[in-house]
This record gives sequence, structure tokens and C-alpha cells, in this order.
Amino acid sequence: MTASSSTRLGIYTWTAGTDAFTRSQMTDSMSALESKVAGFDQTGTRPTAGAGYQGFFHYSSTDSSVGVLSYCNGTAWFNIGTFGASTPTALTGATGAVGTAATYSRSDHRHALASNSVITATITDANVTTAKIADTAITTAKITDANVTTAKIAADAVTQAKIADDAVGADQLAGSAVVTASIVDANVTTAKIAADAVTQAKIADDAVGADQLAASAVVTASIVNDAVTQAKIGNDAVGADQLAASAVVTGSIVNANVTSDKIADGAITNAKMANDAIDTAQLADDAVDADRIATDAVTDDALDLDAISVYRNSSGKDGYKIYIQSSEPAHGAAGNLWFQT
Repeated sequence: MTASSSTRLGIYTWTAGTDAFTRSQMTDSMSALESKVAGFDQTGTRPTAGAGYQGFFHYSSTDSSVGVLSYCNGTAWFNIGTFGASTPTALTGATGAVGTAATYSRSDHRHALASNSVITATITDANVTTAKIADTAITTAKITDANVTTAKIAADAVTQAKIADDAVGADQLAGSAVVTASIVDANVTTAKIAADAVTQAKIADDAVGADQLAASAVVTASIVNDAVTQAKIGNDAVGADQLAASAVVTGSIVNANVTSDKIADGAITNAKMANDAIDTAQLADDAVDADRIATDAVTDDALDLDAISVYRNSSGKDGYKIYIQSSEPAHGAAGNLWFQT
């Protein structure tokens, strides 16, 4: 029989006592053991790394507490990882199922996940944090209708570009939301102003001109008493229809307030004149002739006797006269009354 070396460690073995044995075979066997067999140390303090601990493993705990496993390559120690306190249990369930054991592995140990292997049931509730979601990963299709609430929208996040045309109605506008700066010039039309909405306080001084007043907008009730001055009355603007039916036109009113160019021709009729309204100042020279004086209108009381001369010369009409001549008439002449002066 002959000597042979083992497959794993390369140590010489002999099958019979009569097999040949040499010192070199023993040396080779010892060298194989030295280089291939791992040592183990479980002291609380890890020894200094060196050739004497080449191939050694060290575990830092001597009881059931958590410890660190490390390996020495003859020059330095390398931490392999941390063991738990409990004894690992075997994987349960089908292949790929989630196990229940707290088994040990290297700190950089990873298992590749197959495509589409992480499903909703695999993810613990509330464990997909913001950091796990890629930028632009949440698309419209991922959001359930009506689930983007006010609380989810950041302040000032809704810009003009995000608002559809005609999307903002009266219900979406807060009270006093529409300020002067928001209204385009000349865009508040008559139709937009509520009835009785424009009060006197809203109108600036001198803001309403002729162009802003509708036809027939200024009625009698809108005009302050004594506000229509002579300058406001157009020439020939006051006709008979504009004068009250009762006698209101007196000489003082006409002279002080309404000049002749404001009154249309023929506007002041007899009915418009107050009794005793026309005095001497209103009558033009030679304006009153015989046709204007009523029968029996001029009485003795109306005559200034000191100013009347009731005589005529010979060329005057007969009757109702005192005839003056320079010579005494014939005695008994009919129809003559002679006064000696």
C-alpha cells in the first residue's frame, strides 16, 4: 500500500501500518493544516492582528448578547457583520415568500428583485415616503379624481397658466376680490353695474360729463333748486309749454333771470302772465295804442287833469272842443261858447 493525500486539506494518510512514511510527508501535512484550517477565538477582546492569527475568526461576545464577527488575514482584522442574539430559524413558506427568521448575513448582502415582484400587499402601510418617489413619477393617471384637495396644493402654486378659460365664476371669487387694479380700463359697462349701485359717494367731483349722461337722464327731481341759471338755458329754449299754466311770469322774473333770447317767440301768452305783472318798465315807447285800451278803461281817476289841454285850433275836429279865436264871435252864433281871456 502507499500513502495518499486528502482531497480537501491535502494531508497525507496511510491505509496500512506497513506503508512507507517520510518526514517530508509529515511536514507537508502540517503546512496544509496551517494554511487551510481556520482558527476561532471568542474572547471579549479581539487580539492584535498578525501572522499568528491568519485565518482566524473572532466573535466579540461570550454570552447571548449581540456580537461582532471578524476575520484576520494575518495583517488586519475585517468585520464581517453583526450577529443577533437569537438563533436563526429556517426560511418558511414558498420560494420567494417573506420569511420570519432573523438570519445573519453580510452587511452588504442583497437579493435582486424580479421585475414586478413588489406588489401593494408587499409594502407596509405608510412606508412609501417622499424620498422613495422619483421626480415627475406621479402622473395624472395615478391620482384619483377629486383627490387633489386644497390642503395638497402649495401656497401660490396655482398660476394663471393652470386656470382654464372661464373657470373662475362668481362663487370662486372671495368677497372684495375684484379690486380696481384687476379691471381692464373701459371694461365696466352699463350692463355690469347693478341698479342703484352707483351712489353719489362713488362719483368723483366733475367726473360726470355730457357723454356719461343718457338721454333724458336729468329729470326735474335731479336738479337742485335755483341750479338752472340763465347760462344753462339755451336761446329760444323756453316756449309756451315750458311755462306753467298759472300766471307765473312777472316783470321781475323776466328781467332778473330769463333774458329775451332764452324765451321763444310767442312763448309768453296772456295765461302765463301774472296779474299786475307788466308795469311801465316792461312797455316799449308807443307800444300802447287805441286798440290796446279797452272801452271805458281810462276814467277820470286815470287822467292827470293838470296835464290835459282840451282845446284845438280851427283845424281840429268839431265837437268836444274849446274853439279859440282872436276876435269876438257874433252875438247869438249857434254852437259857440266863447271865454274871454
